Amino acid sequence: MAQFSVSSEGNSNSDYDLTAAGQELFPQIKQVLSKDGKRPSARRRSHITAIRNWLCHYATPHEATNLECVRGYLEAFFHLCEIDQWQESANLLLLQLYPDKDDNLSSQLDVWGYYQELFKLFQQLLGKLEQSREVWILRGVGNALSSLGNYQQAFGVYERSLQMAQVCEDMYGQACALGNLGNACEALGNYNDAIDRHNESLQIFQGISEPEEEAKALGNLGIAYDSLGEYTTALDYLEKQLELSKKINDVRQQSTALGSLGNVYQVLGDYQKCIELQEQKLKIDRDVGDRYGEGSAYSNLGNAYYSLGEYARAQEFHEQHLAIAEEIGDQYGRQTSFTNLGLVSYALGRYEEAIVSHQKSLGLAQKLGNRLGEASAFGNIGLVCIAKGDYETALTFLQQHLERSQEIRDRYGEGIALKNLGHVYGVLGDVSKALECFQDSLQVAQNIGDLPGEAATQGSLGNFYFSLGDYDKAIEAHQKHLEIAKQTGRRYAEGTALTNLASAYTAMMDYEQALTAYQEALDIAREIGDIHGEGLTLGNLGNVYEDLEDYEKALEVYQASFQISEELGDQHGIASALANMGSVFLVTENYEEAEEYLLSAIDIFEEIKQLSAEAITIHKLAIVYFSVELYESALEYCDRAIELAAQASLPLIEDSRMLREMIEQAE
Repeated sequence: MAQFSVSSEGNSNSDYDLTAAGQELFPQIKQVLSKDGKRPSARRRSHITAIRNWLCHYATPHEATNLECVRGYLEAFFHLCEIDQWQESANLLLLQLYPDKDDNLSSQLDVWGYYQELFKLFQQLLGKLEQSREVWILRGVGNALSSLGNYQQAFGVYERSLQMAQVCEDMYGQACALGNLGNACEALGNYNDAIDRHNESLQIFQGISEPEEEAKALGNLGIAYDSLGEYTTALDYLEKQLELSKKINDVRQQSTALGSLGNVYQVLGDYQKCIELQEQKLKIDRDVGDRYGEGSAYSNLGNAYYSLGEYARAQEFHEQHLAIAEEIGDQYGRQTSFTNLGLVSYALGRYEEAIVSHQKSLGLAQKLGNRLGEASAFGNIGLVCIAKGDYETALTFLQQHLERSQEIRDRYGEGIALKNLGHVYGVLGDVSKALECFQDSLQVAQNIGDLPGEAATQGSLGNFYFSLGDYDKAIEAHQKHLEIAKQTGRRYAEGTALTNLASAYTAMMDYEQALTAYQEALDIAREIGDIHGEGLTLGNLGNVYEDLEDYEKALEVYQASFQISEELGDQHGIASALANMGSVFLVTENYEEAEEYLLSAIDIFEEIKQLSAEAITIHKLAIVYFSVELYESALEYCDRAIELAAQASLPLIEDSRMLREMIEQAE
């Protein structure tokens, strides 16, 4: 007799006899199969015997995966299909596996992330049952396709489900189909269409008095408005979802609403409110024993602390999510966890660790057939390659991100990929290609009404113009970024836009406006609790004070930036602060201190593989040695700077070559 007892991919720490439901069901199936009283053919008898063995005598292997634990039911399903017992096959998918849970076989497979298996099961039933059941079957096929990231295909299946429900005058089925069509539209970046479908779904559920489904529809509307950047409206619908869920005592819907509300507050930069809501969600999930929901809450908390720049806490929460995902066999959750852990490693400057995590996410996405996850993983690996200065490899991965996004018609992902490609082409000096990508990204964002995406691309476009030395156009783009950020109430984005504006003002030597913009950005970072952003902005303020030759003030803010980076374990931030302080000591002719700080910075930049920053810092150290007439050391570091600058395609290479000539002349 099979016992439900699994290890890393299990669903429970307790043992449960999974075959019990099958043993109870088999006599009913046997009665149906023999109702005509005739002796079955040898082929039919063979399948009936197989069905009995799989339902009643299947023994799960030691340390079985969740899929192996329910293999008996899946095998019985296909044997029933072989002898055209479609009704019994469908009933098997609706079989309640646990006496204390509402989840049936198909919903449990969904929780575990076995979407390809679900697709095969529901696909097998298409066109085999009466129209009223066909509505449910089409919904199952569409949901599996959607979970796999095949949104366009899912959309077509949902449309068929809606048409079938209309023919059958199945109002519940129509409302479900409209809600699913709304979700598919949102995934495809058609946010206004999504809202229209969700509104239709909501009206039907309200009309047929289905409060649980009404609450889901309200939540779907909230999420759609969130994607559209209309956060006030999003909060309104999500609050209504929470209120209705409390009224009908649907604790799982309460948990879902709290999580969604928290995610909106995170986008708005109210991280403390986000954390408060996610902790409420976590308490509910723990109280009801919803391990899947608990993992989701940990993931959301990790994202909130990531936004705060508290990367150690973010990593802790994402690791807790990963542990739960592995425990319950949630393959999608595992993939999400690896993605988030990769983002944390990236933020900490641990680029090799980041790539390993994103490759694990990519491998799982490909194994699961999750094309959206695959596309995102390509994009994330590309971003790490950019940080490492490996632009050719970055180009390859970002191009794959773009292609996958276009294949599945993920307009949101397409816009992000184009923006990032524009950045890489800009670094590689292909100005026309960079501008083309940025303009295409803007067009995508504007077409789908993605205000946050439009703002982000304006910011990237501004940085591109900045790199070209066209500061007027840079300021124009950053002003647009700032306007949209203010319009949508996204404080974090507002701080980013102000920082970029300040950089442009600094380059134009308009230090008064630069200081004002940096101070506003610093105030926002402190207001929303963005510790990492606070550290970065202090570093930028130090750069302005250094340009103003107020070296005492520059050292003061660089030291404050260093302390924050140390508290966060931000290796890149630590190295940048050390390099900045070393630069001040260099210009003030405190060469001993300059050497100490610059060497420390170089060690870290080399460890985290930041080629550009390492090259610039090595160049400064070469100047230190030249200034104290240590020409051999000066030449050594000058040559290293030239080599790294060449690898990273930096204009610094010319300065380093000129320095080398000066050193040789002085020898």
